[in-house]
Amino acid sequence: MNKIKSLAVAVALAITAGSAHADIADATTGNGELFLAVYDPVAKVSYIRDLSIFMDDFLPTSTASAPGTTLTFSADSLLTSTFGSQLSSNPSSLSWMVGAMDSTGSGANGQRYLSTTNASLTTVKTQSNAQLTQFGVSNDFLTASNGNLPGAFGDVAAAGSATAVVGDGFAYFENGMGPRWVNKSVFDATAPVGQSMDFFFLTPSSTSGLAKANVTQYGFADPNDLLVPNGKTFEASTWTLGTDGTMTYVAAVPEAETWALFAAGLLMVGAVARRKMSA
Repeated sequence: MNKIKSLAVAVALAITAGSAHADIADATTGNGELFLAVYDPVAKVSYIRDLSIFMDDFLPTSTASAPGTTLTFSADSLLTSTFGSQLSSNPSSLSWMVGAMDSTGSGANGQRYLSTTNASLTTVKTQSNAQLTQFGVSNDFLTASNGNLPGAFGDVAAAGSATAVVGDGFAYFENGMGPRWVNKSVFDATAPVGQSMDFFFLTPSSTSGLAKANVTQYGFADPNDLLVPNGKTFEASTWTLGTDGTMTYVAAVPEAETWALFAAGLLMVGAVARRKMSA
């Protein structure tokens, strides 16, 4: 019974502002870090935060993003001081996203990108390899935010976050990246503060630029749901930036019936194995 219960235990991770940070690992490292970007397209102010999670540790098959996982990032003082009461009084005026980059490879599965969006999986799957391989230009946003470009504004290394205005070049979100990955994505990667978004992993499927990219959505398919034509529904994992500045990642949890069936399946496998051993 304890083993069955342990399958449903959520993993909780609290990451607070003020912890030690280095520059955001960018696309050229081959293992970029997840970052949060928030911007006001009217006032032309943007914010970026290092989430201190490397891409290799947060792939769709990783333990860190597995069903039942909950990540909580406390509000960052720079975020709340930059946008003030706007977060709670007018959250729809601010847009946000979470992403990560690896532009070092080439060919099939060479480059890798993580991105939030509220676009459907069907829409995201229309992303072409040619467009996807140009997502790497967005790395200018990270490089400038890290303060590593000549004359660049920003120093993420100082406190794990930084702000920029439109005059700060690529360090300003719309200049260096924008909501559609330098206008190369078929989806909008942003949403208003207070709204949740799904999360996707994208890689080139081949060396053909016209071919569609490989796309994996974070979450799980429930094969035991017989209420839909194909015999399964998809439960999406989501990111949410709250109006208090707190951000959470919630990995979808299978319904109790699914866990029970899974556990029963394990018991059946064990019973079959015992019969074979005694035969």
